[in-house]
Amino acid sequence: MTNDEIISTEKAVLGAMLGDNSCVPEVVAVLKPECFYDGNNRNVMRAIVDLYAAGKPIDNITVKERLRANHQLPPGGGSSYLNELMNSVATSVHAQTHAEIVHDHYMRREILRVLASGKQLAAKHTTPFELMDTVLGELAAIDDPRNTSRVKAVAEVRDEVMRDVIDIVEHGKPIGIQTGFTDLDRILGGLQKTDLIILGARPSVGKTALALAVGAKVAVRGTPVLLVSLEMGRRKLVHRIASMSGAVVPTQINLGQVSPEELRRIFEAQDDLYSAPLFIDDTPGLTL
Repeated sequence: MTNDEIISTEKAVLGAMLGDNSCVPEVVAVLKPECFYDGNNRNVMRAIVDLYAAGKPIDNITVKERLRANHQLPPGGGSSYLNELMNSVATSVHAQTHAEIVHDHYMRREILRVLASGKQLAAKHTTPFELMDTVLGELAAIDDPRNTSRVKAVAEVRDEVMRDVIDIVEHGKPIGIQTGFTDLDRILGGLQKTDLIILGARPSVGKTALALAVGAKVAVRGTPVLLVSLEMGRRKLVHRIASMSGAVVPTQINLGQVSPEELRRIFEAQDDLYSAPLFIDDTPGLTL
């Protein structure tokens, strides 16, 4: 899209909100004022966001007064510009789609900005690793409004919880991902999407073994699993998973003390793992 087309799309989004306040929440969830390319559009969006946060109605009059209070009135007093926004779109039906387009172009501009900065850094005496850290850090820091959690009424959360309860009653199993360990699933209710579970214990008591067993069981059931290891290489990890799945002590394999029956179980376990969405990252020096 050309810059003029981007500005026209921004105007359509603003006009939709001015004409129909019901689309404001879905647009505000996608866009922030800084997402707008045009300065006047950016100021109007900021006024709309302020009014929305204050629970006030949003129309030409209230937005103009907010712009006046922010000392951001467009040239000519603002009335003609706001009328132009209102006339730029016939319906608010596509407001969210248009907002997504504006958001995508905002992200492109931010990415190009970071890459241009990285190009300048590369011309200096910056090591490749410092350059990568800087550029990747700035890319990760790009502010995406869609990642901002929104406040929800208790009634909305209650409905979600009740749906979960109904699922538990109807299916008779935890709503989370089952670990394959019945007692553990009974305590945790399965692995929940929002949970951070830290497994802690003394050295050499089976922390890694338990984590690998859960990961393998979950993956074999079809849920993608990523194992990130700073302790063992990928070959050793797969070796341990296969031995556990085949119910064979790892040291027996290392010593070649494996019976034909145990060898059969190991190969069967390997077949299950081959088709499972189980991934391993053993990159050294990984950080959070």
